[in-house]
Amino acid sequence: MARKFLLFILLVFSKILFSAEVTLRSENVFICDIVDENSTSITILYQEQKYKIPRSEILTVNSDLSGKHSSYQNTIITLEDKSVVKGRLTEETPEMITIQKEKDEFAIPKNTIQDIKRPVANSYLFPESYKIMEKQNPNPTWTIGLYASGFKNGREVGLTNYSTYGGGLFIEPAF
Repeated sequence: MARKFLLFILLVFSKILFSAEVTLRSENVFICDIVDENSTSITILYQEQKYKIPRSEILTVNSDLSGKHSSYQNTIITLEDKSVVKGRLTEETPEMITIQKEKDEFAIPKNTIQDIKRPVANSYLFPESYKIMEKQNPNPTWTIGLYASGFKNGREVGLTNYSTYGGGLFIEPAF
């Protein structure tokens, strides 16, 4: 019972991150952790950096997909019947193109493709304007402390020890 209560307290008071796939209007896709959501923006954690992205720049948020932090840009394929397939280009042969969309892969014959919009190289970064700068404290403060403790046993411990005493000094950086 005590373990369940301790686990409950840890879960209630800890900040839980949810992994998701975020697609921006630029067709950049990021698998990252969602830190906070509100009606105007989403705060995410991507490769140990926090970004605050306005909702107007986000096409989709898919919380069904998770994994390690990664990014890619969607390849957009328009077929002859005017349908559009967006996803990650995983393989291209002279006859076929394979696109991964969520957890599914689609092999598309090249003779059925009307147009292909390929990703631009090195376009996987968030704009710097989205980055949240952590406040740096130029003069860190230190916490210095001294503690003492004592314990009186109800009966003799060993031949002569009826009590136990201890103490210590600690110095650590504070926030």
